Amino acid sequence: MLHEDSRMVYLFSVHSQRMDEYPKAFARTVLTSLKGADRSAAIEAYKKWYADSGETFLKRDESRRRMAILERNAEEEARRHDAIARHKAYLEKLGKHYAGVSENSTRSHRATHCYACKAHLDSDLHIECQSCNWLICYCGACGCGYQI
Repeated sequence: MLHEDSRMVYLFSVHSQRMDEYPKAFARTVLTSLKGADRSAAIEAYKKWYADSGETFLKRDESRRRMAILERNAEEEARRHDAIARHKAYLEKLGKHYAGVSENSTRSHRATHCYACKAHLDSDLHIECQSCNWLICYCGACGCGYQI
């Protein structure tokens, strides 16, 4: 089973007789190759663990994954709401009308930076201003206030 975080792996520990998640960098330092009777004993220990706890582990892990997805979605929605509020305040400060925001669904991928705060902007993560079609930074800036 793959871990959703590419920096992590699931490993069965022969010593503790349990499956757990570990950073890949740590796993590389502790993994060993078993041969002969030790290998057979490790395989049998894993089979016993799986028969006793495997399904529970898989269900718990699936539940944890779903919760992580819901949390990430909630965090992104909060950031989006925050960005819109900051964008409205930014435009109000400039004396410009707020025309709304949109997703970057019809254009090709764009990656740039914010001229105001220098933060990285990516069309996969950021919304765009309906007035100028620039990506909106989390600081609220868009192209409506850009000056050469």
